[in-house]
Amino acid sequence: MQNARLVLGILKENRHIFMILVGELWRHPELKEEVGLEMLEQAVDFLAAQMDIMIEDGCLREVDPYVAARSWMGTIQSHFLLNYLLGAGTFDPDAEERLLRGWADIFVKGAGRG
Repeated sequence: MQNARLVLGILKENRHIFMILVGELWRHPELKEEVGLEMLEQAVDFLAAQMDIMIEDGCLREVDPYVAARSWMGTIQSHFLLNYLLGAGTFDPDAEERLLRGWADIFVKGAGRG
């Protein structure tokens, strides 16, 4: 949950740079290596390692931690893209907190009846 807040905060604070970066990488894919997109992979690897610890501690069920990390990050990034890049750029903080808590609940406990 705190990871989601941290990542979302960083994305929101730097959204204009992010918009420029995405546009330039779209137009000039050869820049991907120079920009260092491996930082994004390192973030996924870090989160996957944290999730692996949570699996070992019994906080999460046995899943592929890399897939889980990608899923979690994808949820947060999708929210950012839809609401802060493509949307109005504002989101009610209480509604956003409700979303983050809801996603964390679904992520950890699942949405099915089991």
